[in-house]
Amino acid sequence: MYSYGGDTLLFVKLLGKLRELRILRINHLCLHGQDETSAFLDSLCNLHKIQTVKILDDRDESKVVFGSGT
Repeated sequence: MYSYGGDTLLFVKLLGKLRELRILRINHLCLHGQDETSAFLDSLCNLHKIQTVKILDDRDESKVVFGSGT
């Protein structure tokens, strides 16, 4: 998933509308401040069918990975 050209807050808010999403892979997510961080966490809570989340840094190394094991 790619963000919208630097508008991270818009990206994380729209992410929460993807309720049927099962796998999320984000390359280089950089959250600035409380608003973006809170919006991101709220969006993750709305992903009711999510099974796997993988967040990568600039070197494609996993920084955050979780999955349901299914």
